[in-house]
Amino acid sequence: MTDFLRRYRTSRGFGVHSPLAYELITGPLRDRRVAYYCFDSVVTPRARRLVRLAARLGADSVAALGHIDPDIAGAAAQFSHGGNSRLLVVGSGADGGEALRASSESLLTAVYDMSLWKELSEQREGTEAFTDGREGFIVRRRDLPGTVYEIRFR
Repeated sequence: MTDFLRRYRTSRGFGVHSPLAYELITGPLRDRRVAYYCFDSVVTPRARRLVRLAARLGADSVAALGHIDPDIAGAAAQFSHGGNSRLLVVGSGADGGEALRASSESLLTAVYDMSLWKELSEQREGTEAFTDGREGFIVRRRDLPGTVYEIRFR
């Protein structure tokens, strides 16, 4: 019960001291009301969440690790800023080294294979990680404190 309450409060921004993390938690990760210019072609909630995050961060490259449905693979073209963005897909069953390499090259990493989550989220320096237990996102920047937030995306 206490884990549920902690996740509930964090999902609404309570106890989040990083301005970027607060903005991502209360904005692109949870707010489903904001429609982006490409939402008519991006259908699944996971793909829409990825597009919202990539658009907010201005990501030029995104690594997607795990089972990727076609809607997520097609989202790369949608968050493209002038056609310069790229989606690096590492499928299910990838070893940890391959996942770490793909993750370290990208500003935003979407993790859909949670068996890779622990290893990736432990690389804390310069990262902030957000998970709901079914999927996770890792944001890399040098000035980030290195925190893992367990929240509800829905």
